[in-house]
Amino acid sequence: MKLFNKKIISLLIILLIGVFLITGCNIQQSDAPEPNQENGELNEQNNNVGEDSLEDQENQDSEESEEVQEVEEFTEVTISAVGDVMVHQSQLDAQYDAGEDAYDFHNNFLHLKPYLDQSDINMANLETTFAGPERGYSSFPMFNTPDALGEALRDAGFQFISTINNHTYDTGEQGFFRTLEVLDDQGLTAIGTRSDESEKRYTIEEVENIKVGMTGYTYETEKMGESISLNGIPVPPHIQPLMNTFHDHYQEEDIKEMEEIIEAMKKDGADIIVFFLHWGNEYQREPSGYQTQLANKLSELGVDVIFGSHPHVVQPMDIIENDGHETLVVYSMGNLISNQREETLRNYTSNAEYTEDGLMVHATFEKSSLSEEIERTSVEYTPLWVHRYNEGSGFGYEVLPVAETIDNFEDFDIQSEDLRDRIRTSLERTEEIVLQNNDTFILKKDATH
Repeated sequence: MKLFNKKIISLLIILLIGVFLITGCNIQQSDAPEPNQENGELNEQNNNVGEDSLEDQENQDSEESEEVQEVEEFTEVTISAVGDVMVHQSQLDAQYDAGEDAYDFHNNFLHLKPYLDQSDINMANLETTFAGPERGYSSFPMFNTPDALGEALRDAGFQFISTINNHTYDTGEQGFFRTLEVLDDQGLTAIGTRSDESEKRYTIEEVENIKVGMTGYTYETEKMGESISLNGIPVPPHIQPLMNTFHDHYQEEDIKEMEEIIEAMKKDGADIIVFFLHWGNEYQREPSGYQTQLANKLSELGVDVIFGSHPHVVQPMDIIENDGHETLVVYSMGNLISNQREETLRNYTSNAEYTEDGLMVHATFEKSSLSEEIERTSVEYTPLWVHRYNEGSGFGYEVLPVAETIDNFEDFDIQSEDLRDRIRTSLERTEEIVLQNNDTFILKKDATH
């Protein structure tokens, strides 16, 4: 009986262990997620976490990229200009090489090239014509100069030539058109005149993503019937539209035309607008009332720089302000080169010695890559003086950068103490007149400073 009971107890124990094992397995299985559901959801969650991390990283990279793109950068352009390029008879004689039977003007501008090479846009006023040798070379009062002058200006570093002044029509229609052809052949761009009415009255040059619009104008002499006149020479009606001219008797009409040109330049994307004006009174060291009046009007219309020529002497520089807009105005840059000087004009004007002086002006602007706004950052000036020296039976001519010459007389072969004093005096009178109205302009002492 005891044995039977022991067997029964043993069986019960085995049965209970079996039940426990079976139940325990089921409990473990029910706690584990089903592979097709919960494991899938977990995997999806894990995948989502990965995708979110990747998206966050991409967003971060994008933000960092945008931050890099938003770094402000600046580009700049420097515009330089000089005054009147004139060739009188003694200069024609000096530049003629009998051995070569040719003219060469390169030595006139040799000392200017390092300065012009530092600038992006270089401008000059050509106060003569290129009518060709058949017409006969001549000087005052009706200028016709050898084509070699154009080559020398180009090689010195000039690219833009104002061809509109009171001597533009000295050699008539033939000389007017041939001058444009010669300049074009030399790779020089004429400003203020054009060969066809289909051409624009202005030009735009782009430098470092900065567009500079340029045009030129000259004063007219009295009308002759229906014709305007330059230097007292009537200009035929079919030529008049090819010239940019103004007259103080017709100011309202002229200003309207100038405004149309300014608006056209702006539509063409001009960031900076430059006017080269042949105006004022000869040998007068102060601007006329009409000069200041016209300068203020052009400033109101949005012109940024006005370069002046014609008086043959240096006149003051200034900054005109109109409703937050500033205009640099150089009323006259004097002569770049000529035979006008104290020795030749002392009996003609009390300001004869001032005709020896000239000015090269350098205006630098910068443009923001973000705002695309333009700001004038500096205005420098280089005083110039025409050195006329004895050579053979005549003279030689060269334009000297005055400040640099004074610091290096030996290098420029200036040996005479009297001549050195004359150059020092030139610097003094040029600085005095330049800074008369505004003393913020910077003297450029050499090509690198």
